[in-house]
Amino acid sequence: VWGSSESDVYAVGEGGFIAHFDGADWSPVTSPTSETLTGIWGSTFDQYVAVGEGGTILSYDGANWTDVTPVPAPKDLSAVWGSGPEDIYAIGKGGTIVHYNGISWLPLESPTAATLRGIWGSSAENIYAVGEHGTILHYNGTTWTKMDSGSHDSLISTFGTLNPRVMVVGHDGVILTLQGPSIQGRICDSCTGLGIGDVLVEFDKGLPQPPYQSDTTNSY
Repeated sequence: VWGSSESDVYAVGEGGFIAHFDGADWSPVTSPTSETLTGIWGSTFDQYVAVGEGGTILSYDGANWTDVTPVPAPKDLSAVWGSGPEDIYAIGKGGTIVHYNGISWLPLESPTAATLRGIWGSSAENIYAVGEHGTILHYNGTTWTKMDSGSHDSLISTFGTLNPRVMVVGHDGVILTLQGPSIQGRICDSCTGLGIGDVLVEFDKGLPQPPYQSDTTNSY
């Protein structure tokens, strides 16, 4: 789900499904694909990008959705985020990272083979991607590098603020808070009554803070 305002929200899903919310009602939108869509992002009301299985990439121009999947297509894509309409990243299966530069979608070198599930950034020089096996990647505007998350759980989604303060959630109730360009913390896997999937770890300016128990062991 992504929206430019409370009266302009899009949701995507199975079989290429796209729906739009106008502030009052949801209505289906004509989709150019039957592939399952797994992620959507937009910069303005007339510039959205959706991604999904089969490496599908769709673009919305304010009037119509168009299939802009490159040839050859990338592997299955999970999520998409951009710092602007000419700087967009999509991530997915096997560590896939593709970038849109305003002209075309191009594959980028990835430091992992783990499937990536979520992506968010505070700027073009500070982007995080998360995925299976506790994978967290950071992009500094030049290079993607792998970070030590302290977790082996599958990480599903990430979002943050402009501070930047970044939240990461995953399977078994895992919640990580990242603050700063690196992680220097740990999951408390020896606390009485707590497991690796029941812990909130806070990272404040690179210093590990006490772990806190999550109130769920559900997957996100």
